[in-house]
Amino acid sequence: MKLDVLSRGLLAGAALIFASGGILHAVAYFSKAQVLIEAANVKLFFGNELKVLWLADSTTMIGLALIFGLFSLRPAFGSRALLLLLALLPGATTALLYAYLGPFYAAHLLLLGTVMVVLAALLKGRASQYTAVDAQ
Repeated sequence: MKLDVLSRGLLAGAALIFASGGILHAVAYFSKAQVLIEAANVKLFFGNELKVLWLADSTTMIGLALIFGLFSLRPAFGSRALLLLLALLPGATTALLYAYLGPFYAAHLLLLGTVMVVLAALLKGRASQYTAVDAQ
């Protein structure tokens, strides 16, 4: 039972990290990045592509936040395997951030959220094992 509560808490924490990151990323786009991209000396297609990628990252993070938030409230909706598969999305984004932008706070937070989801998935499997044993 305690492992289930910990797993749900980790998912809720990851959801909070991803939601706040997605929202702050979108706010940064509308308050700063959009103007800078439009003023940059790049072809229109590449400027528009950067805008799409910026906002797509925000919507992906918010979407993951909603999914992990749902799984924290309704654990039966998300299997261990599904959680691990979904953790690949922020995990891959984290790897790209470190590869191209280096270490900075957003990458660290994304890594933290990813690790929280992976731990929640691993605990979820253990929680169901212990629950079945305890029920006997």
